[in-house]
Amino acid sequence: MSKALPFALVAITAGAAGYVLGGSGQKSELRAAPKTASCEPATLAAALSTVRVATDNSALRDDVRRIIREELAAAGHAPQKDRGEREREAERPAPTAESVAARETSQQLIATSLSTHRWTREQKSKLRDLLPQMTDEQRAATLAELIPAMNRQEIIPEEPGAPF
Repeated sequence: MSKALPFALVAITAGAAGYVLGGSGQKSELRAAPKTASCEPATLAAALSTVRVATDNSALRDDVRRIIREELAAAGHAPQKDRGEREREAERPAPTAESVAARETSQQLIATSLSTHRWTREQKSKLRDLLPQMTDEQRAATLAELIPAMNRQEIIPEEPGAPF
């Protein structure tokens, strides 16, 4: 641990104590610690035990995990998947022939509509029938192609309302 860290923690603790005392109507005085002051671990622990700080530990844990994964990826190490990711992958069904055919048909629908710049009632109905046949990943990929094209007005629906 660096030598500056205990002094910083003592300063933060002293500032918090001064704030609390100042808010209660009592006079408080904050003096600089002498440069030769030593900070014993027991003294530091006692000082820190009087200050309670509420934190959202789950958000902090998520941030730490994300940063570690990014650093590992930058260092060329493949990040290991956590237990939840492994369980979700195990639960995902493999694409069936029916879902692959539905995805291919949806890609043809989108390609046709991109060439004509139109999204017809028939295409809308056909896609509505195809979406339930696809896996979650295929459905997301299909919508990731269609919706941005509509937002860029490369595909214009012939009738108002939901595009599928």
